[in-house]
Amino acid sequence: MRRIARRLGLRVGPSSRDIARFMVGEPLQFTPGTQEHYSNFGYVMLGLVAEKAGASAFHDLVRDQVAAPLGIDRFFYVHAPAGINACLVKASMISPAPA
Repeated sequence: MRRIARRLGLRVGPSSRDIARFMVGEPLQFTPGTQEHYSNFGYVMLGLVAEKAGASAFHDLVRDQVAAPLGIDRFFYVHAPAGINACLVKASMISPAPA
């Protein structure tokens, strides 16, 4: 994160939008289809797209559009630097009491 902030001339940690702007300007590390490397960048982009489409914060969209319909009523996010979409890390499904 510091490298991104420094390269973008930021005085604070980069936001999701800053990270996207930085990554889009980076060259590919290898020819597509020749290697695989895990990256969280897709989740940064997913959060930005979801927030734009849903006009809500990413965590609100996850809670209302994903967790609630699945019956997940308790979950928490990892605290992330300001502007970074936090990841859902733990959820518990609460079954309704038997009738």
